[in-house]
Amino acid sequence: MLLQIPDKLTAPDSSDATREIEVAADWLEASVLFSGERVTKPEISDLLIDLSIFDDRSGATPFVDDVWATLRSRRHQQNGGGPFDFDYQDMHLSVGSWTDAPAHAFCLFLSFEPPKGKGKNKNGRKQKEEGYTEQGELFERLVVAACTELWPSWKVHCTGWSRSRTQQLNKVVEGVAEILCGNVGNIKRWNTKGAKEQGLDLIWFRPFRDQRGCFPAFLIQCASGKLFKKKLHEPKEGIWDDLFSLVPRSLPRKAFATPLSFGKTDFERHAIEGKCLLLDRMRLLSVVELEPDWLDADLAKDLRKWLRPRVRELEWRA
Repeated sequence: MLLQIPDKLTAPDSSDATREIEVAADWLEASVLFSGERVTKPEISDLLIDLSIFDDRSGATPFVDDVWATLRSRRHQQNGGGPFDFDYQDMHLSVGSWTDAPAHAFCLFLSFEPPKGKGKNKNGRKQKEEGYTEQGELFERLVVAACTELWPSWKVHCTGWSRSRTQQLNKVVEGVAEILCGNVGNIKRWNTKGAKEQGLDLIWFRPFRDQRGCFPAFLIQCASGKLFKKKLHEPKEGIWDDLFSLVPRSLPRKAFATPLSFGKTDFERHAIEGKCLLLDRMRLLSVVELEPDWLDADLAKDLRKWLRPRVRELEWRA
């Protein structure tokens, strides 16, 4: 059983089909994970021809081969620890259902784009905004859990505004300066209405006991939405250089976490544009290689709770 094909899955660019391949890979992963059924390469090739994305198998087959190579590469990045497995020409689950892989299911759901007009919120703007807030907080918790397990000697401190953390910018800056052993700068200049945390969600750092600063640290923006490019330049280094001062001034650096998965070209482009350490879906979920049971029970439960009603609303092909 296959999900409705995303609008972005069109005839691939003749010079670089990376984006179309990633869209198709997300579509197939979501179809298998949320249905529990197998998909096969010939089945997908035939469907892409039926939908006029390709004229015949001479175009469809090489494209599907590239999609399969991407799917296998994703599995390799998790050292075989993800929820999928492959035979010669089919892809199937290696777990009982999506509920057995809630972190993967959550990130994949946030990445998958249904056709326009499908799955839209019918209960008003306020509920939609609240849904985005909850989504963002869950993703932030997932990033904290993954980073803590991936780099156990590092620490993660949550600074971003949320329903449970509503402190103003001055308190955020004071807390950051204390953690990074720096001095508070010009808060007044940037403490405008709606400033919240100036794009900073997490501080990820490796301190020493000498309390002299000058240790590795990253300011992290966690962007759970598909319009991640609008946040790619957050937190803005120039603003934070003015909000506090550290020794040396070149610290800390920036990191950007997203549930999306990128091909090599797009990954490099986004990392350069954002001037950041880029933590995409496959980097975050590679934690399963180190510790299969890395997700704590409370977060797993909350992810399943968030996903269940949304999975029920997915649109499937007849």
